Amino acid sequence: MDGIPFRRRHQDANARIVEQNRSHIRSERCAIEADTRESISVSEDESGEVLRFVTPGPQIRREEAEMLLDKLERACAEASLVVGSGSLPEGAGEDFWVRAAALCKSAGVRFVLDSHDASEPALNDGVFCFRENRDAIAGMMGHDIGWPNETAQWAAEQVEAGAAEIVIVTEGAEGALLVTGDAKFLQHPPDVEPRSAIGAGDSFVAGFCLTLSRKQSLEDALRSAVATAAATLLTQGTELCRKEDVERLLSELRELRRL
Repeated sequence: MDGIPFRRRHQDANARIVEQNRSHIRSERCAIEADTRESISVSEDESGEVLRFVTPGPQIRREEAEMLLDKLERACAEASLVVGSGSLPEGAGEDFWVRAAALCKSAGVRFVLDSHDASEPALNDGVFCFRENRDAIAGMMGHDIGWPNETAQWAAEQVEAGAAEIVIVTEGAEGALLVTGDAKFLQHPPDVEPRSAIGAGDSFVAGFCLTLSRKQSLEDALRSAVATAAATLLTQGTELCRKEDVERLLSELRELRRL
């Protein structure tokens, strides 16, 4: 009987788990030769802390990155929004996001960049929306940056330079800023007792994009993003938000502030 390498069996098993848990979401897998990265989260009962163990990601081949961009190009035919999120694996190339953004732009699709890996080339060309947290911005600048006014000014400069039509900066319990060429908005989050922050940033972007896809205003999209992220904090481990929590927290948000 032919043997099956453990690595391949392990990778295929992980893929099946993802597909089963997301069976209601249309998806297309882009297989690679190497093992995919694993992220393990452990909740410590006594302290309530969540410990995360993230293994290094694999180095992908250039042709695997090309295959992913080919799939993105085909997906753009039916898309209105595309999100580029998370860290880039080694081998994807420093030009990966700029090429992804260019594919979206040529198809008339709005591109939301939620990554600080190799983001500069894409921002030099310009994207629809760029989302970053204040700590990462301070790291890029080499010094701390005040909240919210100094951060809003930095975001406005990025918009003026053509890096993005919309710049969003998040700062945990202090809220989120949304800046365009015409306005600067600040939304404070509701008071919640967090159980786990895993997935909160991704949930923020998901809430924002879902509201935009329903042709609602940017103000509504920012409020939905903040409420969705806060709702994710209420769940344990890697569980994401619940619809009823999002709706309740949305009604509890303080008034949006214009800076």
